Amino acid sequence: MTIMKKMKFFSAALVSIALVLGACSKEDVKSNNNAQDNEPQSFKVRMTDNPGDYKALDVQITSVQAFNAQSGWVVLDSSVQSYNVLDYTNGSDVEIAYQEEADSGNYTLLKIVFEPEATLTLNENFDSIAFGGIANAVINVDWRGSNEVLIEINENVNSEQGANVLVDFDVANSIENNGDGSVDFTPVINEVENESTRVEGQVVATANAMLMLTNGNDTLTSYVDASGSFTFMGMQEGVYDLIVKPATSELEDQGQSTFTFSNVTVVEGQTTSMGQIELQ
Repeated sequence: MTIMKKMKFFSAALVSIALVLGACSKEDVKSNNNAQDNEPQSFKVRMTDNPGDYKALDVQITSVQAFNAQSGWVVLDSSVQSYNVLDYTNGSDVEIAYQEEADSGNYTLLKIVFEPEATLTLNENFDSIAFGGIANAVINVDWRGSNEVLIEINENVNSEQGANVLVDFDVANSIENNGDGSVDFTPVINEVENESTRVEGQVVATANAMLMLTNGNDTLTSYVDASGSFTFMGMQEGVYDLIVKPATSELEDQGQSTFTFSNVTVVEGQTTSMGQIELQ
């Protein structure tokens, strides 16, 4: 079995780009239970990560705004906040903006404004040759494009309902390795339209593994946590292949470095459980 060498670059046509510098840090990770916590007139924005094989991507957000079709741009948060995007994987997320009494109306866009400085930390699983001979290094990324990311949404806020938006920072598709120790950075961020659509499971007998869920057109990536568990969410319904690539060399010594599990059926609004996956 062979691992896909190319993942589809989820179009950032909606997205105009960038990153941030500042001083205050938000480390509190929120759970998916917040999905239903949308009080009347409130507007909440949360961020999760479709990860890449890196140790850290540190960015700073200076402003989160929403476009009200009736009254224009509304600032939801203007404080400087620092994040390691890779902290928010496998179903966890962090609140990046909250306004208790937002203007009523239909909101069609989110704008996330970044400080145009960010750092990428490589991990021990990387082939240092691919990054110009450096390993376990911190790289200052080279921004490409604007420092403002636009994301299409469709949210109504009024006296009876609020908005609770989850966005996915697709790290794997945001980083382009130049092979000389430098990387180009174009943040790819999309709304998770239905976060209750999920694929979950646990990989046993390996300390670390990368996973890809693909239907031939779209590919999502994830990594197991310390217990071997993983979560994909927000994908379109359909039939997928789940590809597991262990980071250990033990299974590679047996002549197999990737494992494919076919016919994973995803149903909108439901959790597909893969149970415990044994790589053998």
